[in-house]
Amino acid sequence: MENTELNDALASNYLLVDISFRAWGGERVNQNVSDEVVSAKHASQDAGKFRMKLLASADTELKAVRAWIVSLRSFVYSRTLPWSLNDDGAKKGSRLIATTEAMQFLADTATMKRGYDNAVLDLQSVWDARVQQALLNLGDMADASKYPASSEVPNLFNVVVELRPMPAVSDFARLTVPAPLAEALGQRLADQTKAQVTNAMTDLRDRLAREIGRIATQLTKVSTGEKTRLYETMLTNTQELCALARSMNLTGSKQFEDLIGTIEGKLLAYPIEQLREDVHAAKVVAVQATQVLEEMNGIEWY
Repeated sequence: MENTELNDALASNYLLVDISFRAWGGERVNQNVSDEVVSAKHASQDAGKFRMKLLASADTELKAVRAWIVSLRSFVYSRTLPWSLNDDGAKKGSRLIATTEAMQFLADTATMKRGYDNAVLDLQSVWDARVQQALLNLGDMADASKYPASSEVPNLFNVVVELRPMPAVSDFARLTVPAPLAEALGQRLADQTKAQVTNAMTDLRDRLAREIGRIATQLTKVSTGEKTRLYETMLTNTQELCALARSMNLTGSKQFEDLIGTIEGKLLAYPIEQLREDVHAAKVVAVQATQVLEEMNGIEWY
């Protein structure tokens, strides 16, 4: 498939996801303590800084808010693929989702955001008491001026999940620019799309390989009598990745589609309870998982 055709196909069937957070960190550098430590240790002034936790031992509700942030971010990553070519890793920048999955994705993120918002309100409701408790816990380091008022707490936290269309090569034809420039810009976008597809599918391949490797390792231990624990997530994580993969076959690869069918049919055929108790079943799946990992090396992913 030509790069331009690939871009057109993706722009018609996929959306971009952007997630952003605003969160009060709850930490401040205490310069006085930093200077005291540096002096006491006879160190240079740039040797380090002391970061003070403003809600020291009084941060139960703040931790709950942070837990929701982690859950939201993890959920978005689990349902999408990276669509950025930056150097900051796969979990930075825009993400990609199939249009067929968008409505359920929005509903699920809205539900989680309500939980997040409620956690922020819970923090606000006990804010003054937690600040007073923290000031006592901090002793001589306490400084009441470092804390926002309880009325400001909701504004200290926010999460935004947005969906937007993918840029398409055809978009440039509508620009009031010389035709050669529009064509050049469109070709540049098409070539970039190919690189982004490679990035996204590599991420999916690596995620699948990690989970299948986990299945092979754990079930080999069971089959050889080595003591280990099998958790339900060993299978459910793979099931979720297979569901994601079915909506993310970006180039329409038949090999890729067949691979997902193999994973579902062979590696997910037994319930976790049987794999815990049936040594033969564990051995069969362990061998099949190893074979799938080898097969993945020959698959044309993009």
